Amino acid sequence: MSILLFLIVFLPLSLYEALKFDDKFRMKKTIIIFIVNDIVHVNKCNKNLKATYKGMLEMLEDRVQFREFGEFCRNENCVENILFYQEYWKYKRLFNRNVKSVIDPSRSQDALETTTSISVNISKTTGINDTNNVSKGNGINETNISKAGGVNDNGDRVSSIMNSTINSNGSSKINKMELAALESIEKESRKFAETFIGSKAIYEINIQHYMVTGIIDKLDTLQFDDRPTDEKIEEYYCLFDGAYKEVTNNIYLNSYSNYVHQKNKNKTSGKDKRNSQVSNVYYSIKNNNNNNNNNNWN
Repeated sequence: MSILLFLIVFLPLSLYEALKFDDKFRMKKTIIIFIVNDIVHVNKCNKNLKATYKGMLEMLEDRVQFREFGEFCRNENCVENILFYQEYWKYKRLFNRNVKSVIDPSRSQDALETTTSISVNISKTTGINDTNNVSKGNGINETNISKAGGVNDNGDRVSSIMNSTINSNGSSKINKMELAALESIEKESRKFAETFIGSKAIYEINIQHYMVTGIIDKLDTLQFDDRPTDEKIEEYYCLFDGAYKEVTNNIYLNSYSNYVHQKNKNKTSGKDKRNSQVSNVYYSIKNNNNNNNNNNWN
């Protein structure tokens, strides 16, 4: 009777603990598999690294490679550039709800030079609900960076901030929505500038002084500008493009070139080490054979 009572009381608890252990084991196993896959993926990609600007952009398209490169930049004390690069494309995301990812490095430099004017059609404030995601940021620990989608190849970068038909409630409601959209963009523009632009920025980027003053002056001017809302939004869209070009050039000339050099050096040293090991084995076998021959003569 006591044994039966013991089983009734403690067997369910034992099963519950066993299931909990199994869940933890599965979770750890999944994490380990992801880590191993990332390591294999990075090693495979590093074998084909291209020491070109285009090669850098291709590398930055890859979520896993970007994360590793971000860690490299952190160790090199130049994390502000890679953070700017990441947050810049989040900022661009405000202007186009069709963007499929946080950043779009494949269309970065070339796409910025294809058009200088942007057609902005404001109809509905749906597109601005992503602003909280911009302010959060992902840092280097979890970049949430994926491939493709930031700016259309056709140069149609801002098809609309809010893409729907005009509401029948009248122009006053539309004006309110336009102002709400503009206020959100102004807020994020200032937040972005406070993070990266100027000597008081949290992560001050190294760009020419005239760019810094130009961005700050433009922010102040736009705040009190009486131009139509869509024109002001167009100005906000292009506000950080010059800084972006300079930052990506800095990444390429400094961080990325060092990164490629280090990876190539590691690859070469790895080959030398393997060759050395093969040579050692070869000479060891040869010496053993010579010793055996000498013993036979004796």
